[in-house]
Amino acid sequence: MISLALGVALTASTLSVMNSYVVRAMPFPKSERLYRSLYDSPGQPEPRGLERVDWKSLADVVEVADYSALGRFILHTDKYPQEISSLQCAPGSLDAIGVRVIMGRVFVAEEFRPGAEHVIMISNALWQERFGSSPDALGKTIRVSAANSGETPTEYRIIGVLPRGFRYVDVYYRDPPDTAMPLTAPRQAYMVRLREGVPPALAEQRIAQAVRSVATAIPSGWRGV
Repeated sequence: MISLALGVALTASTLSVMNSYVVRAMPFPKSERLYRSLYDSPGQPEPRGLERVDWKSLADVVEVADYSALGRFILHTDKYPQEISSLQCAPGSLDAIGVRVIMGRVFVAEEFRPGAEHVIMISNALWQERFGSSPDALGKTIRVSAANSGETPTEYRIIGVLPRGFRYVDVYYRDPPDTAMPLTAPRQAYMVRLREGVPPALAEQRIAQAVRSVATAIPSGWRGV
């Protein structure tokens, strides 16, 4: 009976995973053109200086280069600090996966520039928990600092509420982020959306060439993107 129960559970979980990641498309526009960009085999050292890649020069093959990433932060309140997750967003990343807020607005181009006002979007769950789903949450500020940094909290003005259950495409298997904030400095991009009709092999070749042209160090025997 135990063996039968384990077999049924394993089969059900396998079918669920296959349906979610292989059979059914991800719930994002043009998801068939979304690719995870790896700069060598997993576990191998990457070239250095990947944040310097000029993605504008690859615009004929790459429609969006997304260097968004999840981070851990501390939400400081009058009662107690709360650890939260935040999607640090690259310019154009939310538009690329069709994010539409349920209240307020998404980030604008000026908010991705260094020195811009600190703005933030909060999750539906955080909106309910902290603000009782009140529309008055828009325009209020919250104090946030990076986890384990010991830095002084920064005030962020709330500009929007994310849709219920929103997940970022690159880490779709994780819980929904509690907040989203704009990145003001480039990083290495691990997610790209290719132009329509562009073969992945061509994109690999072009991105590898771009990496070689700007990398500050390339590991011996590097095999490309």
